[in-house]
Amino acid sequence: MTALGVHMVDSIHYLAGPVHEVYASSRRLLGRGRLDDITTLSLDLESGALATLSTSIVLPRETSIAVHGHDGSGWSEMDGAELYLQSPQQASRERQDVTVVDALAEQMREFAVCIRSGSDPEVAGEQGREVIAVMEAARISVAEHRPVAVADVRAGTLTFA
Repeated sequence: MTALGVHMVDSIHYLAGPVHEVYASSRRLLGRGRLDDITTLSLDLESGALATLSTSIVLPRETSIAVHGHDGSGWSEMDGAELYLQSPQQASRERQDVTVVDALAEQMREFAVCIRSGSDPEVAGEQGREVIAVMEAARISVAEHRPVAVADVRAGTLTFA
């Protein structure tokens, strides 16, 4: 899985809930570096929703997220600098005003607050373990060319050599 996959899986958990099953495909096209050049995950969520995650280290860097549901759609583009919403009744999407923040600086600020106050971070260890379970399911799926249940990874019933 290419470099940003962990963060995107975390975003999917935040927006739509836990992942039930993963089917992944990954390719090393140019052979530069140790990571695959492009990876795509097809995710069945516990809610019944579907998600697709594609990452690439050979395309220009851009992070975008689209969410589609019965009540409308939302798009976050340009690494969160642009937000668009569209209801089913609208012919086109409308740009929304957003305040752009430095995400890394905000994470470091929260980390410092948690250390000083003893409070729990917004994303704690359990959420991190869930992301790692999804990533491990993706690795197994790529190797074995089959869907992998995240619960099997959590339970330790699968091994990956």
